[in-house]
Amino acid sequence: MKVLLIFNSQRAAFGQPMRASCLSFLPIFLAGLMGQAAPPNRLVEKNPALIPLPAEEAMKHIKLPAGFRLQLVLSEPQIREPVAIAWDGNGRMFVAEMRGYMQDIDGTGAQDPVGRISLHEDTDGDGRMDKHTVYLDGLIEPRTILPVDDGLLIGEPPDLWYCRDLDGDGIADSRKKVFGRFSMRSSNVEHKANGLLWGIDNWIHVSQHGRRYRLTNRELQSEGVVVVGQWGLTRNDEGRLLFSTNGTPAIALFAPPHYHQPDPQRQIRRGPMAAAIRGMGDYQSVWPSMITPDLQSGPGMARSKDGTLKKFTSACGQVVFRGDRLGDGINGDYLVCEPVGRLIRRSGVRYTNSGHIELTNSYEKSTGEFISSTDGNFRPVNLSTGPDGCLYIVDMYHGIIQERVYITDYLRAEILKAGYEKNIGRGRIYRVVREGIAPGPRPALLTANPAKLVESLAHPNGWWRDTAQSLLVTRQEVSATTALRKMATDHQDALGRLHALWTLDGLGQLDKETNFIALADRDPRVRAAAIRAIERLLRGDDPSASYLRMQTLPDDPDYSVLAQVILTAGKANHEAGKELIGRCITRDPMNERILNAVATASPRRFLVDFLSSLLAHPVFQGNPVEEKAAAQLDKWQRYCVTGTVSGGEPHSFEKLLDLIARQEAPRALSMLQAIAGTIVSPGRKPARAKMIKFAAKPAGLALLEQRSEPEIRKQIQSISFMFSWPGLTTYGRDFAHQSPPLSKEYQLLFDRGQAIYRELCTTCHGPDGQGLISPDGNSLMAPPLPESPRLEENREAAIQIMLHGLTGELDGKTYEGLMAPFGATNDDEWVASILTFVRREWGNSGSVVLPSHVAAIREKFQNRTRP
Repeated sequence: MKVLLIFNSQRAAFGQPMRASCLSFLPIFLAGLMGQAAPPNRLVEKNPALIPLPAEEAMKHIKLPAGFRLQLVLSEPQIREPVAIAWDGNGRMFVAEMRGYMQDIDGTGAQDPVGRISLHEDTDGDGRMDKHTVYLDGLIEPRTILPVDDGLLIGEPPDLWYCRDLDGDGIADSRKKVFGRFSMRSSNVEHKANGLLWGIDNWIHVSQHGRRYRLTNRELQSEGVVVVGQWGLTRNDEGRLLFSTNGTPAIALFAPPHYHQPDPQRQIRRGPMAAAIRGMGDYQSVWPSMITPDLQSGPGMARSKDGTLKKFTSACGQVVFRGDRLGDGINGDYLVCEPVGRLIRRSGVRYTNSGHIELTNSYEKSTGEFISSTDGNFRPVNLSTGPDGCLYIVDMYHGIIQERVYITDYLRAEILKAGYEKNIGRGRIYRVVREGIAPGPRPALLTANPAKLVESLAHPNGWWRDTAQSLLVTRQEVSATTALRKMATDHQDALGRLHALWTLDGLGQLDKETNFIALADRDPRVRAAAIRAIERLLRGDDPSASYLRMQTLPDDPDYSVLAQVILTAGKANHEAGKELIGRCITRDPMNERILNAVATASPRRFLVDFLSSLLAHPVFQGNPVEEKAAAQLDKWQRYCVTGTVSGGEPHSFEKLLDLIARQEAPRALSMLQAIAGTIVSPGRKPARAKMIKFAAKPAGLALLEQRSEPEIRKQIQSISFMFSWPGLTTYGRDFAHQSPPLSKEYQLLFDRGQAIYRELCTTCHGPDGQGLISPDGNSLMAPPLPESPRLEENREAAIQIMLHGLTGELDGKTYEGLMAPFGATNDDEWVASILTFVRREWGNSGSVVLPSHVAAIREKFQNRTRP
């Protein structure tokens, strides 16, 4: 069964809690046949091993396909509770150890400084680490690491550290804080930044974090991006990022996060993407090799026939395998962990012209999964491509995988029944090898000269290519410029040319000639990269030569190139780019990838012109218009209309009204309804909309008011409250729904709550509080917060919900996400801050919540143990 995943934007972790959706574009999966039969060669162990086993014995319980073997690389006592691994340029392995994670069923000591980063080396080349040092200890929940030059970036919320070993003893001597808002220490493990990843664009990307970073000369720069993912982050050869959330095993961005523009009215969700949402189908089904009793939401998550987990619930730690030592067919495959199911899924990947990714479970017709175990303590939480070209598995080998906040009564009973709470202080790193293929040699890139690093940019193992590029860029090896320019234009390997191009960009040495040659490269991946790299020239004093070189690009046969033209021209936001975008749109307006690129990055001031040309496009002509074409035109219309309205720019709005006035009744009415749906959401007060102030009454508005069709006049009347111009009594005023200003003390409380909300709550409630759409596309992850009576009008109820959580039906609806209790893990000021923010944001007018208010409710209900 295939899963179809559309490029989108947005949240995986150890447990199975608040499964999240995307921030703007949602994951789309081809619906398959529901209730697919179990794979024919799958066996289920009814009495799995519950008592922790020695590593060698535990390996006997792990099932792999024929031809693959598992080797033990590292285990306790050298490591405990490992969550991430990474290698420096010389092949030494760093391990992030979260030693405070769930040391008992109540999570006692989770915030104690017992975490550490350890460093391990295989000195005899047998694949087992035999030299061990503690690189840095005394950390609280370290979760992500990335070697950069001769140092190591370490994510330990709220700080991001850059550490170096200055004397070569394997211990960090230098520790510099390079960023101080790297998530929050007080939030849950799975809702903190993680997954530091060197991107092909020379930026360091992060999962579930609103920034990306660049480290040059050991100085960090950062810029804001949309928040995507939950636990884990990976990329393919051309640099496309792939995220996941607990319940969604794969989320692919259509474009890099920095292209996604702010979306205050959520026009993407209401617009073209919404119609494409389909159920996840059978790809979502998982096939454990043992019964799965420790399920957060109870036995309903398991198959009644064999007691195994039915669907992904803790997807995390994914990797696009880019090594060269596991044989044909696996390079480029997508693998993701499922620690609750004690398994690892492997998927074949196919990229389509429409901008979708097709994922196929490689073992759906045999054993069901690539790797699974009958050991109840097997907990794969991360995967990596190693320097030797093999696959590495981080097995936390931990009894309790669910964090304390989300342990339900049912789950607590199952944990205690199995004795999982007794398994602490262990962890293993495994290597998957292929029979008959020796692992690759140990690298020595830290000491390699620039010529050797340039040569490594074309290595068959992606780890070598990435590491060589990282070293050249961070060290600013401009002496390699000549060799890099030659490689970017002449090398026979496309990936070598691609990495050389991006390395030149990172060094600031990508000249016009090399960039322009790459625009005509024979490989579309290089052409698309060259278009993206040319953005630097488009920002210059005279971009005309670059725009001239781009004139032929809308005729490119590859849709990834067309999409990048749209993204680049949109990012530049120049009138010269408008014509390029328009040509790409009219080239094939039926293509979803083109539509998604426009939705992602096209300036909103261009949208009315684009819609005008689309309405006249031949593919949308006919009476009636062909059904598929009519549906596609409706998508374009919804996006262009709602995008223009969301932009709030009077000139563009005036052009939109003029365009509507020229349409026949059915089209005009549907466009007006799209406006109304943007400014007045269902169940939302019109007074919360934004007023549009024109210089004079728009001519299009006057024409629409004079139309003979009563439906159109009625629709215009319903939205006219938001229009204003000189001479009207409303001109110069905004809607009077704003809450009174806060004192300096209360504003600090509000600001802290805003920061907490953005890091923690957008996972389910979304950035605008309206609730994110669940992976199945049919419901919301969480209830809307604007105008919620429990929130805005009832302070005590709001505090109780924050302290104790909330479950069950709400106003006749059920929501996929779980509102967890936050009282046990956070102080009164933390709770007061976030409630102050949500009670006064999005037009809510609730009063400030003080820590004393929280303390009183906490005391009143101190004996409450259930939501």
